Amino acid sequence: KSISKKEKERLFRYEGKSLWKYAMPTFNFLYSKDYLYVLGYHYELCKRILKEENISKIVLTSQNNLFEKCMIAAGKEYNIPVLIIQHGIGLGTFKSVDVIQREKFAVWGECFQKSLQDLGVNEKQICITGNLALDNNKNNQNNNDHLSTKQFPEEHILIATSCYIEDRFIQKKEYFKMIEKVLKDVNSLNQKTILKIHPRERHLEEYKEIIQRINSKIIFSTSTSKKEYRELLEKSSVVITFGSSMTLEATAINKRNIIIDPFSDNSPLKLLSNHIGSVKIIPWKENIAQEISHLLKSEQNYKNDIKKLFYKLDGKAHERVVEEIYKL
Repeated sequence: KSISKKEKERLFRYEGKSLWKYAMPTFNFLYSKDYLYVLGYHYELCKRILKEENISKIVLTSQNNLFEKCMIAAGKEYNIPVLIIQHGIGLGTFKSVDVIQREKFAVWGECFQKSLQDLGVNEKQICITGNLALDNNKNNQNNNDHLSTKQFPEEHILIATSCYIEDRFIQKKEYFKMIEKVLKDVNSLNQKTILKIHPRERHLEEYKEIIQRINSKIIFSTSTSKKEYRELLEKSSVVITFGSSMTLEATAINKRNIIIDPFSDNSPLKLLSNHIGSVKIIPWKENIAQEISHLLKSEQNYKNDIKKLFYKLDGKAHERVVEEIYKL
């Protein structure tokens, strides 16, 4: 408040135009009494937890949200080491890695290590452990007990959506325009198709309306158990994502897969190019049916991507993570 409006407009000037009116609502929120109270409350709460419970090490799966940042800051106050375990494909793609103290990152593979280093994270603060979520692939390799009781069709095309509306990357109207075009393309192949909706998505009826409008027999799947999720992947002939971590899960079990870029321009998915190995990114306006047809006829082998993306698929990523926790 001590900075005048005129000065704010000057500070936010770009190419002769002030952008302050666009930034103002965000700043009003971040410096509001309500937000500052919540921020301070969580910081003090984290400090109290660390002190009263005699915590010696902190393990997180993110460093982006309010709670995680407060916990890391509280850890710095008491000189408690922090390990952040990678949980998504996007780690290191955006300049959102702001190291508060010397947090250590446990990443899936070499490409994620390089991305963090490119953002300024010291090599000593990064360890490569492999992907925890893929440990079950090794354990369940010859065990049918992991299959669900649901009867998913064999050799289906699996389309897995992402929360682009909920995360405010794409406007609702534009998003469903893209989805309808993609579903029409896939529907033209006359292949068994399952549309798996991300559990955080809210606009389920819009998907159903599109399926009905294009007269499709696409199977609509919302909530799935871990067993059902695994079966959806294993029974698929092609996996289509919009840039989610399921891309890498499909790659790990050598399933043909492509990424459809849902953006019309200035796509942030270009930043994923170093994190997806040999998987192709296809703009949504292109002929998706043609790309899938080519993929179905090809012999796909992702073995050369394994070390770069996952380090090892030996079922021991959890052991390596535990070792790193004890090293803190």
